Amino acid sequence: MSQTAKASLAIGLCLFLAACVGQQPEEPVEVIEATEQRVIVEGLMDKTLATPPERFLTVAQERCAKYNRSAELQSVTSVGTWGSRMIYACVP
Repeated sequence: MSQTAKASLAIGLCLFLAACVGQQPEEPVEVIEATEQRVIVEGLMDKTLATPPERFLTVAQERCAKYNRSAELQSVTSVGTWGSRMIYACVP
């Protein structure tokens, strides 16, 4: 195989792999508790992030909306090696 063919193959493979990044389904979010005052959710989260991914807020907002309230992040704690627990207050 020529150097040009090898380079083309390598570039093609890199482009293919780059296109696949970010297409994984999002990790599930588990609702631990949902009341009129707060929503507690757990799930996997990259510990290097400053704030939880949007999927956690979306679930909390849906639960708080049942009481005509909005979700506001109160705390984030680690659960095990990869898991995180987020507590959202349901505010009027």
